[in-house]
Amino acid sequence: MQSHLPAPCAPVSGVSLPRFALAVAFLAVVLLSACTRIEQGLAVLSHDVSTRIAPIPAGVYHSDPDHVFVHFSLWHLDYSQFTGRFDDVAIALHFDPSAPTQSQLDVDIPVASLNSGSEAIDGMLKTEFFDLKAHPSIRFTANTTTLLDAQTGQIEGILEMNGRTRPLVLEVVFNGYAKNPLTGVPTMGFSAHGELDRSDWGLGKWVPAVGKTVRLQIEAELVLGP
Repeated sequence: MQSHLPAPCAPVSGVSLPRFALAVAFLAVVLLSACTRIEQGLAVLSHDVSTRIAPIPAGVYHSDPDHVFVHFSLWHLDYSQFTGRFDDVAIALHFDPSAPTQSQLDVDIPVASLNSGSEAIDGMLKTEFFDLKAHPSIRFTANTTTLLDAQTGQIEGILEMNGRTRPLVLEVVFNGYAKNPLTGVPTMGFSAHGELDRSDWGLGKWVPAVGKTVRLQIEAELVLGP
């Protein structure tokens, strides 16, 4: 009797086996990708941070370059607050949950990354105020950390800017910790603010027409390094 069953390697509906296998593989990749996106979406929707210190892994945390912001503002002719930011900020936090106040904090900001949104003003600030060649970076090193409650504290440190070192106090809020739902990496979030008299760092040009008090606002997500 002659069999009418197709051979194991016969074409399927006019599609050759290599093309059929390629189509199946492509569909599998698409489905896996969709599942990954769904899982990430669910992780984002269920994401929650904790302000408990104890569960946070010890180690060196670095600022996520896409989620760190240092903004400054000061009065301009009493009309408005002139504002700007630094586009390049590197933060390193050596963190120990058993002794959080003993953590070591270092911040490095290239002056060249100053960005006010105006090329003319940026050029003036970088040439008439700052000495980029002699002092290309702004550095902050924490000396003392004081906890005020579970989420807030004060950091007293030294700010080195324009060739001068002066004390600076930052008011800090710990926004919380969790593994990032997109990367799975342990991440902490902080907000901080402070004020300084720019003339203390040799940047007092045009006072009082331009305010001497500079307000700082910092937002940072710090991720655990390898």
